[in-house]
Amino acid sequence: MAAGRYTPAFTLGIVTGARLGDLYGYRRMSLVGVAGFTLASGLCAAAPGAGALVAAPVVQGVFAAAMVPQVLSQIQLTYAPYERGGAPAASSSLNGLASAVGPILGGAALLEADPFGQGRRAVFWLDVPVGVVALVGASRALPEGRAGTGARLDPLGMLLSGAVLVLLLYPLIAGSFAVRAPHPGGRAHSYGFTATMGAGLGLIALRFAVSFLLPRRSAPRSW
Repeated sequence: MAAGRYTPAFTLGIVTGARLGDLYGYRRMSLVGVAGFTLASGLCAAAPGAGALVAAPVVQGVFAAAMVPQVLSQIQLTYAPYERGGAPAASSSLNGLASAVGPILGGAALLEADPFGQGRRAVFWLDVPVGVVALVGASRALPEGRAGTGARLDPLGMLLSGAVLVLLLYPLIAGSFAVRAPHPGGRAHSYGFTATMGAGLGLIALRFAVSFLLPRRSAPRSW
C-alpha cells in the first residue's frame, strides 16, 4: 500500500526535482533529497497511526524525486567525457539489481526474520542508517555544480506534466489493486481506467502538436 502513495509522488516530482538541481545545485539537492528521504523513512517506521503512515510515503516520494535526477548530473561533473559511457551503465545496472533484490532482502526477508519484533517497521528502519551513511559520504564526495543562468522553473509545464502523469499512473496503480480486490462496478470500472489513461495520452499528443504549431522560445520548457 505504501508503494501506491510513494510512486505517484515520486513520478510527479521528478521533473521539478531535476529543474531544482539546475537552479540550486546538484550537490545541494542530492543532500536535501537523501536527508528528507531518511527522515521520512524514520517517520514511516515510527508512525503512531494510520494518518502518519499514509503521509510518510508521500514525503518519501517527494524527496526521492529531488535526489534521483541529480545522479546523471553528478556523473557529468565527476567523470571525464571519455569515462562517462560506463558510469551511466553501472548506475542503471545497480538500479535494476536493487529493484530486483531489494524487495526480497529488504522486504520479505526482514518481515520473515522480524528483528526486535518490529514487523513492517523494520523495513523502514533499515533506510535510516543507510541514509545517514549516504548523507555523510555524499557531503564529502559530491562536487558542486548547477546549470547556467538560463535555468528557471516552468509552472505551466510542471502543471501539464503532472496532469499527464496522474492520468497515466492512476489507472495503472488503481488497476493493480482492482485485480487483487475486484470492484463491484466490474467492466464499467475498467472502462473508467481506460478513459483516464486515454485522456493522459491525449494531453501528450496535444502537447506535441502545440510545440510544432507555436514558435519556439529561446528558453526550453521543463518537460
